[in-house]
Amino acid sequence: MTTLKRRTFLQAFGFAPLVLPEHHPGNANGSRLSDLVPSPDDPLPSTYSLTGLPRRVFAEGGLDWWYAPLPTDAALDPASPQKLDFLIQTGISSWGSVPMGYPSWAVNNYNNTPSVLVIEPGDATVPLVLRHPPGGPFGEHLIDMFSDAKVPADAVILAGGTDGFVVVYEQATDTYWEGWQVRWNAPGYPGWSVFRGQRIQNASTKLGRAEPYQNGAGAPFFYGTNAAGLAQEAGLIKAQELQEGYISHAITCAIPVPCVAARDIPTPNAGISHPAVRSDGQSTEQHAIHMGQRMRLPASLDIDALDLHPVCKTIAKAFQEFGCFVADRAGDISFCAENLTDLPAGIYDDLFAGAQPHDVCWNPPKPGGGNYQPFPWEHLQLLEFETTLEGLPR
Repeated sequence: MTTLKRRTFLQAFGFAPLVLPEHHPGNANGSRLSDLVPSPDDPLPSTYSLTGLPRRVFAEGGLDWWYAPLPTDAALDPASPQKLDFLIQTGISSWGSVPMGYPSWAVNNYNNTPSVLVIEPGDATVPLVLRHPPGGPFGEHLIDMFSDAKVPADAVILAGGTDGFVVVYEQATDTYWEGWQVRWNAPGYPGWSVFRGQRIQNASTKLGRAEPYQNGAGAPFFYGTNAAGLAQEAGLIKAQELQEGYISHAITCAIPVPCVAARDIPTPNAGISHPAVRSDGQSTEQHAIHMGQRMRLPASLDIDALDLHPVCKTIAKAFQEFGCFVADRAGDISFCAENLTDLPAGIYDDLFAGAQPHDVCWNPPKPGGGNYQPFPWEHLQLLEFETTLEGLPR
């Protein structure tokens, strides 16, 4: 596997006045039988040729929130303008804004985004060992989930940032692992080890989020590596998708100030939204966005008419057709794109074409001078809060 030699890091500063997002009323009933935003005419290959990863690791049909296009009149959150206003303000406070008042929406491609490793039949592998398992039922489940975990023997995992995310998919067994703080030769753990994460067996029959593990008489445990418990791979932007100019699934993002989850916190807004199963939100602000809520751009918006960087345009079209789930908390507003480790060298240099991860959806420079427009924040919509699974917070 080839590793890129060039690394990029997030850098963004500055402040600017606030611009409010546009709000469209939508259909209060949330119809699911509307005309859909059109997909490419040519069928997509079943796997990504860069990695061998299936286009759809998890199940389609039924409760399909990853691969099914949104209806054009999906019901909106009644407080959509206020909540998106709050998101813009907190984004500006965290990382600054362009002159017209929009925050950066970073495309993480090295720091705090997963390396994707695929084990094909016949590949040599080495164990991925659980590091410092806790006691009790929580630890017992973790030990079981990583008892058979592995990575390709030639893997180069150099994900930047504090998270050290890694996604592993084994084709022959249809098994998916995701790990947090994956390390090489950690003290007391020679070879590859992982601190926390999850395993999803028979992944192609599952829905792409943490599965419940029973905890005696208490609430079930949900594992995983992002705060919402959604599978990292499912909402990840793949480098090959950016090459193709089309993302065929919902994507995920992290925001600085998600809503607190616990109902007993003194705010009427507390809770998490389907399909999230957990949250690390801390805000009691009335208009903080819930973990698991989905954002979209309206189907009526002509994205091709906007002067966006090609990477930003591809992401905006994914917002329009499939939407974007809030899946994690971070110091900035950011997407997770496939980590540049174990990808062909220079792939993001070609895709970003002079832009940087923090500004490709912000105000990136044009090759001939001037700047592209930022992500179309003024058209953004927040879909309605959806009730979570039985036994979870509102």
